[in-house]
Amino acid sequence: MNVALKWGAVVAMAAVLWGCRTPLPDPDGNPLEGEDLKINQYVYSLMCEWYLWNDEVKAITPDYTLEYGQFFLSLLSSKDGRQGFGPFSHIEREPATSKAGTTISLGFEFTIPVTIKNFGMLARVLYVYPGSPADGKLKRGDWIGKINGEPIDYANYYDFYSSGTVTLTPVEVSLVSENTVDIVSKEPITLSAGLTDTNPILVSKTIQTTAGPVGYLLYNAFETGPGGFTDKTYDNQLKSVFSKFKADGVRDLVLDLRYNGGGYVASSQLLASLIVSSDQLGTGVFARQVYNRDKNRTDVLHFLSAQAIGDANIDMQRLFVLTGYRTASASELIINSMRGVDVDIIQIGDRTVGKNVGSEEFTAAFDGYNYSIFPIMFSSYNAKNEGDYTDGFAPDYLIDEEDGFPVWHELGDPAEAMLAKALAVIEGTQTTDAAPRKRNVSGVERTGLSIPIRYSIQGMIGGNTAN
Repeated sequence: MNVALKWGAVVAMAAVLWGCRTPLPDPDGNPLEGEDLKINQYVYSLMCEWYLWNDEVKAITPDYTLEYGQFFLSLLSSKDGRQGFGPFSHIEREPATSKAGTTISLGFEFTIPVTIKNFGMLARVLYVYPGSPADGKLKRGDWIGKINGEPIDYANYYDFYSSGTVTLTPVEVSLVSENTVDIVSKEPITLSAGLTDTNPILVSKTIQTTAGPVGYLLYNAFETGPGGFTDKTYDNQLKSVFSKFKADGVRDLVLDLRYNGGGYVASSQLLASLIVSSDQLGTGVFARQVYNRDKNRTDVLHFLSAQAIGDANIDMQRLFVLTGYRTASASELIINSMRGVDVDIIQIGDRTVGKNVGSEEFTAAFDGYNYSIFPIMFSSYNAKNEGDYTDGFAPDYLIDEEDGFPVWHELGDPAEAMLAKALAVIEGTQTTDAAPRKRNVSGVERTGLSIPIRYSIQGMIGGNTAN
């Protein structure tokens, strides 16, 4: 689909869709009322028509008196989502006076891989945005032991997303022995949130190897531009990156999607078209999107034409993809679509999420609030009609960078564990895989906390809607 669907409240509320129940009066014959009645009615009609499992929604007697978020959850199928991540469909609300396109943050992303007995959770910096408040104060691999002077726990870790000022206490963490972890506090750091350029093209470079030039791209979200879908700033920058790769004569590409939870399918389609064999451009099937049975609809998306992408296709027969437990949706669509046209995928890292379904954004405004609704609407398949990857894609080379206390090199550094493995495979050499297995260290537990980084898996692969 080439245009994102945006339904206004007036249009949506003008019709009652087949199979959906209108509000029923209470036992005394009074009209049903509720603070969120209008948005709930809208959502129910929407889900009856577009939800992939809409037959289940039609069988529900909706309780319109519920708070809007709880009402939305009450409609969702058990097939919607993955264990540990919750449902993929979601709804968001913000005041009608809020402004989009401005990102205020501390300027870094993080993970919480472990909990230390009698100490608390330890956070670790994944990467820092250039020019952000954290730039120059934190770096990839830094451990943080406290936030605002308190141990990190489930109650306060969202303070890392503060739009105000926070004080972080970095710590040095090391394994003294098989059974002992040493933690030493460092000087606290105070950060005040500010404007942050969250460009998803975080690192792009050409690395010279014994096998020839290798392109490396760390791409953290399928986002077209900072102003939303009509802004193509990031897409145009992506074309420039690949024009540089082509000029450099890259022989292989390492595509780093380990932190990429998805985004606009149009950007995924563009990225795939920049990589795929040139004979697929304009005609090869990128993806098939199959909607619910009532819609009886399949959208076929092709790789973009050479004219659409300019002189930027690098004509790869194989692709190295770095993945992690956050890799989902439009990222997985890249892997599946490439396999559909026989590009050899070498996957390094951890198993992906397994999100083979997508959606589009619907918007509405009621009682001073703007709502964005993201229902799962279709299943995705490649040119070979393959689409059953609900368990995720398993790597060819397993590297869990969050297991234990490994040294982290900067992303894009040839010594960084996942990239080093890719370069070793390309050069035909050996490397020691990352992350020593230290699960049995006394007092150390894997937290298992899936941090909802900026582009969470609750988004879509579909249409022109952001993940």
